[in-house]
Amino acid sequence: FETCVRRLIAACAQYELANGRRSRAIQQVINARPRAYAAWLAAREPVVDRLTALIADTRRAHGLETGSAGFLGLFILNSIEDLGMDVFQWKNPTLQPYAASPDEWVDRQARLWSWAIRAPMDAGPA
Repeated sequence: FETCVRRLIAACAQYELANGRRSRAIQQVINARPRAYAAWLAAREPVVDRLTALIADTRRAHGLETGSAGFLGLFILNSIEDLGMDVFQWKNPTLQPYAASPDEWVDRQARLWSWAIRAPMDAGPA
């Protein structure tokens, strides 16, 4: 799972670094046109399906329930996309240092999401 997520995050980071303005324009079109939004969702579906399968396999291997895998797959992809925009497009001051060091950003995100999918869903505050 971590290898797959690391590749996904790295691909998003590389795309944002190379196409920041273009991806912002694409995002505006997607948000404004229903057909573009539907096409965007359809294009993401195989990625979400692959993440869901990997998450379910990983959770099963750790003795955890797998019913949350679909939610976690979608949540992780949304978060990667949103964080990528914050780091590379919006230049969020807290996250901006990662734009200068995308490898560190990829590494931290991959470790975070890999840890998160191995956490019990029913775990409350300690």
